[in-house]
Amino acid sequence: MASPELLLALGFATLLASNAIAHTAFLHAMFPLGFSNQQSRGALEVLLFLWLLMLCCLVLWANLVWIQGNAPANWGKLSPDYKTCSIGTHQSPINIAKDDVSLQNKLHDLHRQYVDANATVVNNGFNIMVRFIQNAGYMSQDGKHYRLEQLHWHTPSEHTFNMKRFPLEIHLVHKSDDDKIIVVAILYEYGNIDPFIYQLKDAIIELAEKNNSNVSVGLVKTKSFRRHTRKFFKYIGSLTTPPCTENVTWYILGKAWCDGPMVRLN
Repeated sequence: MASPELLLALGFATLLASNAIAHTAFLHAMFPLGFSNQQSRGALEVLLFLWLLMLCCLVLWANLVWIQGNAPANWGKLSPDYKTCSIGTHQSPINIAKDDVSLQNKLHDLHRQYVDANATVVNNGFNIMVRFIQNAGYMSQDGKHYRLEQLHWHTPSEHTFNMKRFPLEIHLVHKSDDDKIIVVAILYEYGNIDPFIYQLKDAIIELAEKNNSNVSVGLVKTKSFRRHTRKFFKYIGSLTTPPCTENVTWYILGKAWCDGPMVRLN
């Protein structure tokens, strides 16, 4: 029997898909001369893919809550290894309030050197993850290198700015040789699909259709993540899913991304 949460997630995703179709029809009606049938089909495909990604995340969340009988607030009860989720004192995510942020001129720009690498898309029970099976590059902090090991999505965003939540958040998880963790978070506004996400379309569809735990995607291009970054927010927190490990360094980019012009976080 399907859980109420799962049925709600499926209903919500169906509504989103309907909105995607309506949105494409609206664009075609508004721009009859400048919006070709091919562009219309392309826009619809992009929108439907975004809704599919959101559906996967919603179903994962709904099934976790139903099967385990626990919401994230009770993760610490699922296993002794997850106790930090309940008793931790520096847990993520957080709300970033403009009045609480201080400017630190001594912080260096984020130095990231990513390369294309083979990867698999994984359903780990908490989110959809891209796990790199080859060297995907690194970021550096204070002379130490942190390998890019995996990235995953949350929809809607986990972090908020002045209580504003964004449609999508991507976490790039890095780890050093002594197991220290840095996460770079990127928030997304609605717009054209991001090229990084779109290259994974077929693998995510297969993951959803076949109920697989992992799907190979071959070579994953990381070019879109190599942008120079000067504006960001830094704090010390935790992983946002079990085991909720603390002493994680977070960098949240200070601009929301989309495939068109970036939108400042105001």
